[in-house]
Amino acid sequence: MFMPDPRLGERQRTCGRDECRRTRHARNCAEPRGRDPDYTRMEQRIRSRLTPTGQDGAPGSPNPLDKLDWEAVRREAGTASKVVLQETGRVLLDGVMADTRKEEGRRREQGKVTPPPDGETR
Repeated sequence: MFMPDPRLGERQRTCGRDECRRTRHARNCAEPRGRDPDYTRMEQRIRSRLTPTGQDGAPGSPNPLDKLDWEAVRREAGTASKVVLQETGRVLLDGVMADTRKEEGRRREQGKVTPPPDGETR
């Protein structure tokens, strides 16, 4: 039986066990969907509008941000949101690329990088 810590008063909603916290989190996430049955459908509709047809998300594309239809983003979210999303994505992508280059340099210095097969370049 769950007995809340009296020092926490109304703030404690579950015991500290992971199972209890996960159950509460799942219940709280389901509540908005329960109040708005179109929530999931609307989310899927917007996602499908933002992903251009023919884009399978295959790795190795020059810029993963190009996989979104930015005009659709602007229509759905507005110009300001579109710009914020593009810039956020660019900053995140730049950071990942910089970290990847650093790690490749470290691995090369340690002799852990094998050269690409003949005729291939990175």
